[in-house]
Amino acid sequence: MNIIDGFAIDVVDNVTISRPSQSTEFPVERGVDVADHVRTLPVKISLQGTVSDTPIGFFVLERAEISKPSEAAREHFKAIQEARSLITVVLAQGTFTNMVLVNVTEIDNSRIGDAYSFRAEFKEIKLIDNNRVFVEVANPRARKKRKRGSKSPKETPKQAPEPAAKTKRNQSILHGLIN
Repeated sequence: MNIIDGFAIDVVDNVTISRPSQSTEFPVERGVDVADHVRTLPVKISLQGTVSDTPIGFFVLERAEISKPSEAAREHFKAIQEARSLITVVLAQGTFTNMVLVNVTEIDNSRIGDAYSFRAEFKEIKLIDNNRVFVEVANPRARKKRKRGSKSPKETPKQAPEPAAKTKRNQSILHGLIN
């Protein structure tokens, strides 16, 4: 059974499910947990499907009150895209939740008669919980600032520097070896 947001699809062909990951481009030291350097990306699904106006089997009962299932399917996909909301896609390969319809292409095929044939692409939206933790410090280490009034800096008298030849610091070791 193939169901896209509650709408049963008669035939689903060419299902491609992509579960990509992204790894670091930089070298990783030996002994480090490599999982810290790999990030899983959202699941992507692309499929081709058909909804017929002359259904058989289960679909006859499912669509008893729908006169043109192909038109209903076309409108259903249009409504999904306009709503821009999360949907569930149920395929033989599994159930995929938190998916968005990113592209739907109608396929005009005169060989299939009164039917809606399409190619659809879905992408998973990963939902996270943003938890914030506030930490209060019981004993701050910094002292409270005290006002000490306004004081002008003291001026120190400048002394004239001694000539360079008289100071020992300015003589190099080589100069002492030559003399």
